[in-house]
Amino acid sequence: MRKWLIVVVAVLVLGGVTFGVNAYVRGRAETAERDDVVELAIGQTHEISLESNASTGFTWLAHYDDKILELVEERYEQPSASSGQPALGAAGAQIFVFKALAKGEITVTFEYMRPWESLPPEKTQEYTFSIR
Repeated sequence: MRKWLIVVVAVLVLGGVTFGVNAYVRGRAETAERDDVVELAIGQTHEISLESNASTGFTWLAHYDDKILELVEERYEQPSASSGQPALGAAGAQIFVFKALAKGEITVTFEYMRPWESLPPEKTQEYTFSIR
């Protein structure tokens, strides 16, 4: 009888530890996902930089709700070679600067594609904004 009691207690303890570890890991995963959210107050801006190579014809296109976010600037920054001259054909960065207009949560979807082609995007990237 005593052996059975020890076995039952051991199973309950191990089960509780396993449950606790799983709950901890799930909580960490939810927190990690939440860390990807860009938090802004109304009027604040946030810059997103995406690797891009303009010489290939590919460009990032942003899709978002313009009632919540405003695209205030979009530019391409070409990398410089060690000589200080532009590095022709090298990948640079496409910069998007967004301004928060209204409260809410919004996802901005970026598609890397050639705008004149009717093919699916080469790459897709998403950013979530939480505006308070």
